[in-house]
Amino acid sequence: MTKVVLQKPTSGFNLAAINNNFIKLEDELNNKVLYRNNPEGEPNQLRTDIDVNSVRLYNLREPLSPNEAARLQDVTNAISGATSANLISFTPVGTISSTNVQAAIAEMLAELPSVAANTPVTTTYANFSMNAATPANLVTFFSTNPSGFNTGVGKFTVEYEFVSNNYFLHNPGGHVATVLRQDPAIYATTTNGNGVIMGDLTWSGFNGDQALYEPVMMLETWDPTKIPTQRWIFPDTTTPRGKKLVDGGQYKVSIESVVHYNNAKYFRYRIWKYSGAVTRYWDLLNDTGYVLDHNTGADFTKTGLMFGVVTPENLGVWSIDFSNIKGTWGPVEAVTTDTTGKANKYSPDISGDLTFISNASRIRAPFNAGPSLVNSLTFQSDTANTATTVVLKPNGSGNLSSFLLSNNSTSDTVYQVLNISMGATQAVIETFNRGSTDPTLNINIGAGLTVANFGPQGLAFNGASKYIGTNRIDLGTQSNFGGTAAQSWATAASLNWETAICQDGAISTFLGGTYNQVLIELAILPIARNLSVLIKDLKDKKII
Repeated sequence: MTKVVLQKPTSGFNLAAINNNFIKLEDELNNKVLYRNNPEGEPNQLRTDIDVNSVRLYNLREPLSPNEAARLQDVTNAISGATSANLISFTPVGTISSTNVQAAIAEMLAELPSVAANTPVTTTYANFSMNAATPANLVTFFSTNPSGFNTGVGKFTVEYEFVSNNYFLHNPGGHVATVLRQDPAIYATTTNGNGVIMGDLTWSGFNGDQALYEPVMMLETWDPTKIPTQRWIFPDTTTPRGKKLVDGGQYKVSIESVVHYNNAKYFRYRIWKYSGAVTRYWDLLNDTGYVLDHNTGADFTKTGLMFGVVTPENLGVWSIDFSNIKGTWGPVEAVTTDTTGKANKYSPDISGDLTFISNASRIRAPFNAGPSLVNSLTFQSDTANTATTVVLKPNGSGNLSSFLLSNNSTSDTVYQVLNISMGATQAVIETFNRGSTDPTLNINIGAGLTVANFGPQGLAFNGASKYIGTNRIDLGTQSNFGGTAAQSWATAASLNWETAICQDGAISTFLGGTYNQVLIELAILPIARNLSVLIKDLKDKKII
């Protein structure tokens, strides 16, 4: 049925022209207009792209054929595996002609190169042991990438475990290298690629810290195009100096060598130590994160894996057992950040200032409940048999440096504090509080044995009933040595202690048989006054 049929006039002025116009209208409406309700059998296909002008198309039905538009709900259901998703089946192109699994996989990967480039392939290698008799001090694996993809751009990961049987003891100046992306054609003469070295690393020199670098592990990269062959080490990637590698220890290692589309190269290692049969867990000693490798001469499309003993000394019988060795190629990785300058949580070596960028930061450690030389966090010189000094400095000159000790974890409501500070011209030891009382300051000899204490009334020694400095037995103006009242009383006669103060029976006569604190203090007041004047005189003469 035709979409539009116009009734043609049969009479009237210029009839032919009118009918021609109606014919043109029919043609336009039948052939160039998209109909909402098209008659069955009539064409209604779009012949050019349609621009919906950033508005939406609603109420699409569920797609049933590959050429229908999918709604967002259809895509979501397909991804989640929902049973209501209408998944369109497909017929594979071609057939697999190979009769064995390996060849069939290779044939399939050849048909799907984009999938293969992102599919990791892992190869397991036989366990081996290195010792003084190992030929050329090398063990090599060259067929690490049987599928032939992920070389160059991509990631090569090597994992293994090792145990040193007296290698570190009998080769104190040697080390062992694990090299990824080694070129098989040159392995007998030089090294290509990157990886790790472990053992004594003092041969390269680290600003006077050579003794700290044995035995440890760190990253190294090798460029065979340089003459002589150039290699670079990365001192900031060593395992913690406090957890050096030891003979008999069981270690697990993971090394990654990554090349990206922009030709940037990164590598990384992680190393764990087995804690033992009791706790049975792997203790992570170091994770370098991805470190930028500046090596531009090495051929990173090579696939060799090499283990080599360097400068062996063979001072005794030794071996290194390698086990659970795996090599994985893929997947292609996104560019990662260089984390060389970031401290990891496993005993990092820090050079330069350590800056906290937020207020109220805390350094936390599993402190012992009380003072302990064994279990408390300790500041110690890293050089043996030298003094340890801890210094507080202001950021500028003439400013205050303070060391505050608080007895409250929050220190914002109720607390007591001991402050030891150094200002522009004065050093101070003081106590203060908030919402409490000022604590006394005790001097103890032995655990908890107080021999003197400072309080609001002054200084008191153990066993004394009076404080020195305030509320003495010479009351009032006698508080200071040589006070006015003491000087006015201390006449020539009174200074004759033998006749005026200490003659036989003088004190008992004064007391008259009545003994109380006030009378006793009055009885010895002359002695205190005379001592006051005497001490004043000695101080003025710089004798005391």
